[in-house]
Amino acid sequence: MYTGNGSDFQTKVMELDSGEKIRLIVVPDFSITGKVVLLNLENNECTSLQIDIDLGDMNGLNENGGGDPMDVDEETIHQAKSQSP
Repeated sequence: MYTGNGSDFQTKVMELDSGEKIRLIVVPDFSITGKVVLLNLENNECTSLQIDIDLGDMNGLNENGGGDPMDVDEETIHQAKSQSP
């Protein structure tokens, strides 16, 4: 069982009266924590993974009010090719 938008990753295995084991998972809010949850379906093990993205390099792409950060023009491609080894 899981719940989303938690403040942090948490997990706990509980055993029911019937002997069946269930895993409870709190999935953190990715937009705040940068964490994703990985669940191994073969052995029911669970862990979290922190993803850090530096958006500082992308800020300049929209300074003139235009462009999606993923839009790349021919001049940018030419500059990148000329700088690569």
